[in-house]
Amino acid sequence: MSTQESSEKGTKQKSAKQPAVGRRVLVRQTRGLSGRGQDTLGTMRALGLGRIGQSREVVINPAVAGMIRKVSHLVVVESV
Repeated sequence: MSTQESSEKGTKQKSAKQPAVGRRVLVRQTRGLSGRGQDTLGTMRALGLGRIGQSREVVINPAVAGMIRKVSHLVVVESV
């Protein structure tokens, strides 16, 4: 196996396409926070969410994209 093949084998591909940096998106909470860890609660609070059905319009930057990715199982992201 060549060096190039071994380096390609260890890489992961992104499963979901991330929104472009600088774009505005609407993040809506669809699942509750009961029983979630403190890090998840903090991430949701940083996004301005806390109750089912709440939504916030946010500008995508690397930090916000990471927060959305971390709580993607609790939110729905829609383009504005």
